[in-house]
Formats: sequence, C-alpha cells, structure tokens
Amino acid sequence: MEGAENRILSDLVSRGSIHSIRQMVIEYHHHLSDRRSCLADFLRQLEETGFEYQFHASLWPGTSQGVFQDMLIGAYRDEAHESNFQRT
Repeated sequence: MEGAENRILSDLVSRGSIHSIRQMVIEYHHHLSDRRSCLADFLRQLEETGFEYQFHASLWPGTSQGVFQDMLIGAYRDEAHESNFQRT
C-alpha cells in the first residue's frame, strides 16, 4: 500500500520479525499527498535494527520542493556489525 512504509516497518520492529529479515528492497513514497516528511524516522528504524542501506532516486530539477518522489531503498544487514544489535 502506497504510503504505508513507516507503519509496516514499525510493525515488523515491534513484533521482532525484523530480525529474521536479511535484506529487502523498499519502494518508498516521499511527499505523498499532504503528509509530513518522515523519511528520517524510517531510516532511524532501519539503523536501530542493524540495517545499512542504499538509495536509488531521481528528481529533476534537484531543487523541486514538495514534489512526490519514488525512491528505492535497498536495505541489508551489515554482517560485520550485526553483533552490536540486540534482538528484543
């Protein structure tokens, strides 16, 4: 469902299911309708549960403000640092 990225990730984190995921590709919708931006919250949840990530996004011109934007986020476990994260 478009726009449900934060809710789904929060649910995975709260249930502890996030720890069984090794990698994922997320289509993230930025500036969907009049909702406030919450990409930082989304990335914080990934980081706090041991994920690293890469982006693929384009927007032209780069100074466009408040424009809907699709981006792909490739999230993956950083095996070298995974032991630093406790599973709850």
